[in-house]
Amino acid sequence: MKLVRSLSILLGLLLALTINLPATAYAEAGFCDFGTKVDELRKIQTRANPDDSSGIIAELKIRKDLLKISGGCLRKNAEDLDSQLSLVKTTTPEGKAFIEWIHRQIQENIGFYSYKETQIDTLGLKGARDMAKEFAARKLQADDQLEFLIQSILDWNSNQVLFETGAKRFSDIKKTLDAFKLPVNHEIIVLEKEAVAIFQEASSENQNAWKDFANHEVDAGREKTKSSLEKLAKAYTVFLEISEVSKKTLPL
Repeated sequence: MKLVRSLSILLGLLLALTINLPATAYAEAGFCDFGTKVDELRKIQTRANPDDSSGIIAELKIRKDLLKISGGCLRKNAEDLDSQLSLVKTTTPEGKAFIEWIHRQIQENIGFYSYKETQIDTLGLKGARDMAKEFAARKLQADDQLEFLIQSILDWNSNQVLFETGAKRFSDIKKTLDAFKLPVNHEIIVLEKEAVAIFQEASSENQNAWKDFANHEVDAGREKTKSSLEKLAKAYTVFLEISEVSKKTLPL
């Protein structure tokens, strides 16, 4: 019964946590709450006389409000990512150096937006428009790519407990089967070898995903992360098959 319980725990954990990769914040739009400010800006920009002083003053105020919201939101988002990245544990010098490099990029972003926030009240209309363009360009050219990398690493990191648990459980199951001294051509031993081979392949692909992330090959890393989980699920399925055969042929 120990073998059956171990396999049930593994399969249940896998199905609960790994079949679908978590959606990333990178894929979500509109995480800054602008309220009605954008609509107000559109309305004021359609005024009959673009040179009307009261209209210019009103537009400038709205633009400054939007910049303050944008700057604060982008800075807070960077701070949240930095906090989440601290959850990633790596033991190799290369891995630690890579995570530290990402932390430095995030701190640079935080510093950039913090500084820009101090400049907003001094801006005229052209300066406000230029800063909005600067924010948009920076987010598109740098922030989004960095966030995509970080979210991909966080997705990968959340899966490591499954591989660690799997390795331990598989070791326990092997010890249980070894105690029966089954012949190498026994159906259970053949299935065990198949499952272990798939698990080793999944583990190797899991580690290669990390190497891709470290080389900034994010799409390749995400694909390997997904593939490694699919192979892990397949390995667990084979072990579940072992449990079914074991219940029929072994005195468990």
